Amino acid sequence: MAEMGKHSFYSVLDRDSRYIIKVCYFIFSISGLFVISLDTIMPLLSIEYNLSHTFSGMLISAARTGNFIAGILAGILPIYIGRKNTIMLFYACLMFGLATIILTGNPYLLLFGFAFAGLTRGGASNFNNAVVNEVSNSSPMALGFLHGSFAIGAIIAPLFIILAGNLSGNNGWRLALLVIIALAALSVFLISKMKLPHNDVHGNRKQQLSYDFLKNRKFILSMIIFFLYYSFESGVSGWLVKYFVETEIIKKDLVQITASILWGGILVSRFACAVIGTRYSGKAMLITLGSGSIAFFVLMIATKNPVVITVAITGLGLFMGGIYQTIISASGGILKKYPMALSTILTVGNIGGILMPFIAGVFSDLSGIFAGMVSIGITGLLILVFSAFLKTSEQ
Repeated sequence: MAEMGKHSFYSVLDRDSRYIIKVCYFIFSISGLFVISLDTIMPLLSIEYNLSHTFSGMLISAARTGNFIAGILAGILPIYIGRKNTIMLFYACLMFGLATIILTGNPYLLLFGFAFAGLTRGGASNFNNAVVNEVSNSSPMALGFLHGSFAIGAIIAPLFIILAGNLSGNNGWRLALLVIIALAALSVFLISKMKLPHNDVHGNRKQQLSYDFLKNRKFILSMIIFFLYYSFESGVSGWLVKYFVETEIIKKDLVQITASILWGGILVSRFACAVIGTRYSGKAMLITLGSGSIAFFVLMIATKNPVVITVAITGLGLFMGGIYQTIISASGGILKKYPMALSTILTVGNIGGILMPFIAGVFSDLSGIFAGMVSIGITGLLILVFSAFLKTSEQ
């Protein structure tokens, strides 16, 4: 994680490496843009194609399933076709998926469209984390800026959809997806110009397919924390607005702002952790971020004061946002040594992201939505517990 003296990670890179970093940041911002755009257009898509709430939920599940599958494929495909060809293939999947959504309301084809878009999200996460981690020598700053770029795309997405709607009315969502298709095509072109280290099929496949990293206690703990983080983030993102709508603590016309406040905090967190992460160990950072996350989450659900809730949501975003990149950075050495390690940790994390919203829903049906929120909070508390275990693990 060293930043090589007083210099930032970027200043010591050669020309080719700088280009790689810039392209990774750009394509990850596109990833944030299309991921949140698909969530944002869902009500418009449901009206256009007369979709039921159940089927709309199936589309979201299809995208998450694609994300999960990509986590597996992204660790295997590069061994056979190279990393550059793999990520270009994933962005081609995005173009195909969005084109399908634009052109047809056929339920089965829509499911395929969302699944293909989900493949791109999972593939982009694996590629960008692996390449930036490798090129920057596991720099927390580099990884922080990477995840900040995703957050920028996520924040822009709702405004992007609104602008497209103002320009094209009911077809605004189609215009937005067409623009994203064009940006995906640009991404493929930019990726094609990369001079990636170890891009071609290389080495013996037995070593590259090795799972020896699963014998490493530090990696196992990092993977558990990552699973818990994805569970926590998915639960918070998926239930935040619904919680305030059902409890009526916040006025309906202001509820959507809570999501924007959360993402704003996450963006600041990712950039802040990118800077200060170079000064502290990853384990110490995880304990600090985990403590702040659970403290502000508890404050958020324990009060009915809108002002205090706003402060709590902001604090939650500020502490929660930096956990992802900190885990990846803390595991940097293992991720570079074993090609399958990043794919494994992301795949396990995606399982948590899929399960937690469902688990929170079950608890909400059984005992009320507050119980569902408490179940999400438990995963946040466990992040702190396992971060403490990580701090005492052998190096």
